[in-house]
Amino acid sequence: MCARFTLYHSLAEVLERFDDPDVLFNVEPCYNIAPANTAAVILVDGNGRHLAGFRWGLTPVWAADESAGQKLINARAETLAEKPAFKNALRSRRCIIPADGFYEWVADGKERQPLYIRLSDASVFGIAGLWETWRRPDGRALHSFTIITIPANELIAAYHTRMPAMLRREDEAAWLDPVLTDPHAAMSLLKPFPSLEMVAFKVDKKVNRVGADDPSYIAPLLEEPTLGL
Repeated sequence: MCARFTLYHSLAEVLERFDDPDVLFNVEPCYNIAPANTAAVILVDGNGRHLAGFRWGLTPVWAADESAGQKLINARAETLAEKPAFKNALRSRRCIIPADGFYEWVADGKERQPLYIRLSDASVFGIAGLWETWRRPDGRALHSFTIITIPANELIAAYHTRMPAMLRREDEAAWLDPVLTDPHAAMSLLKPFPSLEMVAFKVDKKVNRVGADDPSYIAPLLEEPTLGL
């Protein structure tokens, strides 16, 4: 599961990393992006590549109301082609969620200890996602997305069975390509990211509060060793 992530790199850095998409959303640094927040997504349509701002938590077109998205913040890769909420989006509404890290939690007595996971060089990466447009009763559009999860790699398996589907850079163009409509070909791009290119470490429990945001949230606890490399 992925329930919180970060994107603190500047807009210019994000644009450079994802081949200069058209900007439809002003990215602001955030160290604690949570479900129901608006976050940056990269997508491709007939007019090219865009960086847009969509709500985290996919609301299917057939949903009775937009609250349905609260239950669809993640989508298991193994069942994408079967689930009514995801199977059509897998064919034609794939996106990439820019991130520079994400959080996971382990038990610490009666509390939860957060860990921060990122690339070893702390650079921006792309997470595979799906997006959808739902129409409110007044006709206004709600654009939303879900983060795809896959079985955990060796690093993350130490504390959770799943992880976000971090795309290899060489697979990103294919994932976004609207010509690729074969669901099995699309799913073949979802592979565990190499553990040796990642690190994970404990961070302050202040990040547990939804809505709180501060650069200190991604600082390692000094008494804790870094996991991974």
